[in-house]
Amino acid sequence: MNLLPWRLTAHRQQSRQAFRRLILALGIFLAAYIALWQVNLRSENALNRTQTELEQMNQKLPALIAQVRRQQQHLTQQANSKPVARAQIQQTMDLLQQLPFIQGELSDFTLDAEQIRLKGKAQDQREFEQIQQFLNEFPALKSELQQFLPQQNELQFEFYLSRENTS
Repeated sequence: MNLLPWRLTAHRQQSRQAFRRLILALGIFLAAYIALWQVNLRSENALNRTQTELEQMNQKLPALIAQVRRQQQHLTQQANSKPVARAQIQQTMDLLQQLPFIQGELSDFTLDAEQIRLKGKAQDQREFEQIQQFLNEFPALKSELQQFLPQQNELQFEFYLSRENTS
C-alpha cells in the first residue's frame, strides 16, 4: 500500500469521526432506551395502582348494591304505606309500654297500617322468651319472629306483628 502521509492523516481523521459518530449514536440509543424503560416502568406502576383500586371498588360493589336495594325497598314500602289511624297508634304505644324488658331494649320500631316491626335486644334467653310469650299472647296481633341472632352478651331479635283478620 502506497499511502502518502497526508492520506494517512485524513484516513485516521475519518476513522476517528466514524468512531465518534458510532459512540454518539450508541449514546443516543442508550439514552432513548433508558428513557423508554423508565416510561414503561412508570406506566406499569400506574397500571398496578389502578388495578388495585379497581379490585377494591369491585369488593365494595356488592355491599353498595345491597345498600341501594335496601333503600329502594324502604322507599317503596314508604310509598306504598297507608296512613295509620290515631287509635292504632295509641294501641301500639300501649303495647310498647307493656313489653316485659328487664335489661334489654328496643332499638328500632316501625309502624304502618298493616304491620308493626320491633327490633331490639335482650340480655338473656329468659328475657327474650318473656317478650316472645307476651307478643304471642297479645290479642288481635299475629307475632312472627323474623330474626334471632345470639351474640356474646345479648340476643338480638326482630318481630313482625300483623293484625289478625277478624272477617
